[in-house]
Amino acid sequence: MQNYGGKKICVLDEPWVTVLAPQPSDSQGFVEAVLKCPACPGVLLCPLNSEGQPCQFGQCSQRPQLHRFCTSCLSPWLPSSEASGGCCSNRSCQVVSTLLTCDTVQDPQSYVFGCPIFRACPKCHSLIMHTGGCKYVICVTCHHRFCFICLQRSKECRKAKDLYWSLSCTKPMAERQHFVT
Repeated sequence: MQNYGGKKICVLDEPWVTVLAPQPSDSQGFVEAVLKCPACPGVLLCPLNSEGQPCQFGQCSQRPQLHRFCTSCLSPWLPSSEASGGCCSNRSCQVVSTLLTCDTVQDPQSYVFGCPIFRACPKCHSLIMHTGGCKYVICVTCHHRFCFICLQRSKECRKAKDLYWSLSCTKPMAERQHFVT
């Protein structure tokens, strides 16, 4: 639990849970979205813009001058020039945002049950969706073959099991992907 505006809020280990935090008692309503800071145990406070939507960047509650991050992909936020309010440093912001916020495979019959529905090719970062069949997928962009569960090259994943064609993976499921290009 952390204290924010005189109220205690729960900060979860999952970085992509958005929480609306109550505004301090001198005004009304909800004012900020709160995300876990990727650089420290603090939270990112994301002020609302004039339309009532969270801004594109968040400031760390523990070090607001040092830590500013994109609220979509959690990459560092580039300082503003006089003409703009700054920008995300990640050219793949939209892709990473999709990877971090997409649903997981919920079909218990699927061989990739529990994985995010989208993965990025570890080689070229193209988005890939598992549509059925075994755990191995081939990127249509660069033809890289990898395990959708552990994200390792199929040759590496196969070494972990005598029966390389096994539909399960002996390695732990890879976390949601995050990268900066």
